[in-house]
Amino acid sequence: MTEKEIILLRGQMGTVVEEYNNGEAFEVEFCDNNGQTFALVSLESEKLILLCPDTSNLSLVY
Repeated sequence: MTEKEIILLRGQMGTVVEEYNNGEAFEVEFCDNNGQTFALVSLESEKLILLCPDTSNLSLVY
């Protein structure tokens, strides 16, 4: 069985599910619009973009 090539685009959102070596790398899960996982990859921290790092100034939107 051959593995399918995984193509990720800059800005594509995933969920960190594991941290390695004190934040040097992370296991990140990527899901489609139906919530099905299509990729689970290990990425170095430099490859990640942190979204909403400071939530203290956020307000409720609903």
